[in-house]
Amino acid sequence: AWYLAFSPDGTRLAIRTDKALACLDAANGRELWRIDGSAPHIAWSPDGAILAAVLSSADPPKEGKSGVTIRFLNPADGKAADLAPPPAPDVICGLQYSPDGTALAYRTKAEIVLWDLKTGKERHKIPLSSGLWNGVPPFSFAPDGKALTALVGCTLHRWDLAAGKDLYPDVTRRGPNGGVKAVAWSPDGKRIVT
Repeated sequence: AWYLAFSPDGTRLAIRTDKALACLDAANGRELWRIDGSAPHIAWSPDGAILAAVLSSADPPKEGKSGVTIRFLNPADGKAADLAPPPAPDVICGLQYSPDGTALAYRTKAEIVLWDLKTGKERHKIPLSSGLWNGVPPFSFAPDGKALTALVGCTLHRWDLAAGKDLYPDVTRRGPNGGVKAVAWSPDGKRIVT
């Protein structure tokens, strides 16, 4: 397994490998369902009612189409949940629910998109203007869901999500500016650790 994630209530375990996404009953280890195909990123909603998954098709993508989709799944049976998925970007390198569960953030090479789960529309697109590409760059919501931090090139940025404004437009002289591999907020939202 490449990645293991318990549901918030601990009753289910999502497992992703290079060939499938599966969900197990955590009490007895019984497989509840399996979807063939690569699932590079998954995220449980805060209430555990939905499992979001980035699924890559085993078949080569058709011209003009992405081979990647974001799907919202019912954890009990793996069937599609009644939520509108975002359009399929070319590359997704991260997936995370907002703390209140109303939005899903995903990162592409060019931007971080906040997808509103209630309206089925984009709330914000945060452009990542740097031409530097760091593989799987970290991003993280503040505990109150009002801000989001992300690595852009080699610098850490923080966005006010209500205003869509970058609060750290230039941190090259006063913040982490190289080698950042992870970002985490303290539970009270007063500190950011990189």
